[in-house]
Amino acid sequence: MRAGSILKGCGYSSETIQRILGINNKFVEKLEPIALTPAQYEAITELVAEGKQLTPTDITVTYDRIQGIYRKDSFNIDVEEWEAMGAAKTKKVLCLFDAHIPFHIQNIFEEITDKYSDKVDAVILGGDFFDLAMASKFFDYEEGTLKDVYMMGLDILTLLAANFRKVVMFKGNHEERLTKKQSSELRNIAYMFSGDILQNIAMGYEFENGNPIKTRNHDNVEYYDDNFVIIGDVVYQHPHDFTQESTMARRATEYWNSRFSTMGKRLSAIVTAHTHRHAHISSTGVHYIEPGCIMGKCDYLIKELKLTKKVPERGIAIIAYNEDMTFNPQQTAVELLSNFVSNREYFIQDRNFVSI
Repeated sequence: MRAGSILKGCGYSSETIQRILGINNKFVEKLEPIALTPAQYEAITELVAEGKQLTPTDITVTYDRIQGIYRKDSFNIDVEEWEAMGAAKTKKVLCLFDAHIPFHIQNIFEEITDKYSDKVDAVILGGDFFDLAMASKFFDYEEGTLKDVYMMGLDILTLLAANFRKVVMFKGNHEERLTKKQSSELRNIAYMFSGDILQNIAMGYEFENGNPIKTRNHDNVEYYDDNFVIIGDVVYQHPHDFTQESTMARRATEYWNSRFSTMGKRLSAIVTAHTHRHAHISSTGVHYIEPGCIMGKCDYLIKELKLTKKVPERGIAIIAYNEDMTFNPQQTAVELLSNFVSNREYFIQDRNFVSI
C-alpha cells in the first residue's frame, strides 16, 4: 500500500500508521518506506496533524500533487468555492495568456495589477507563462539562466497572488520544453532538482542545492497539470496546433461539445491561448475567443522563425459570469493592448493600455 509506505517515509511508527489508516499492524510492518522531498514531508505531516479521518487516497493524492501529478478529475474548478469568493452577482475573470517570461511586455504585470486587481475575481494564466528558450534549439540566445527566469516568474506570481483573490494556472507547450529537451547543453537546467516548473512556483518554492524551500504564500494559487481548465460552461485551453481562426473555432467547438455532452453539461464559450491572436467569433452558437498575448520583444521569434506575416497581437480578455456561473457575453470584453501591423512595430515597447 503506497499510502502506508509514504507515511513510513515521514517517520510514523507502524502503530501510528495503523491508527491513521485503520489497517492491520502486521501488514504495515512489511511495508518499505518511500523517500519524500521536504515539500512532500511538510504536506503529508500537515495533513495528518489536521486530525481528520484520512483515506489512503488522501495520502497518495497529496504525495503525487507535490510531484506535479494530478488526477484528471481535478481539472474542474470547484464552482461552489468560486461562488463563495464574493458577493457580486457577476463574476469576472482576467485572462493573461502567453507571457513568455522573460520576454513579457515590460512592467505589464505591474500595470495589470494596478488597473484590474479590484475589478475582477480571479486571474487565469493560460500557459506559456515561461518561454524557456534555454531548453530549446534557441538556447544560444541570452535570456539568462533557468534560475534567473524562474525567480522572475516566482516574483511575478507572488505579485499576482498578493493582489488578486484567486490565481489559476495551467501549462502551455513552452513549459514542456524542460521535460522534452533536457541535455548537457542547456544552461543551468538543473537549478530545480525535479518537478514541474509551474507547480513549483505555484507552491511558492525557491531552491537550495536542488531542494525546494517554501518561501512564498501562494495559498490562493491553483495549478492544473494539463493544457485546459473548465470553469462553469467555459473552457480555457492552450492547444498545441495552430490554424486559422475559423478552423480552430470549428475544431475546438466540435471537440468540447462532445466532451461536455458526456458530462451532461452545455458549452457556451472557449477561450484559447497559444495563437497570439486577437479574435472573438461565434461557431455554431459557441463563443470562441482568442485574447492575444502579453509577450513583448523576442528576437529569436523574428530571426529564427522568419516571422514576416501577421505578428503576434497583444491583448487580454475579461470573461464574465452570471450569478449561476453561466457565461455572460454582454459583459465579456476582449481588449487589445496595441495593434501591431509590421515586424518593426512589434519591437516598440510603447502601447495603448485599455482599462475597463
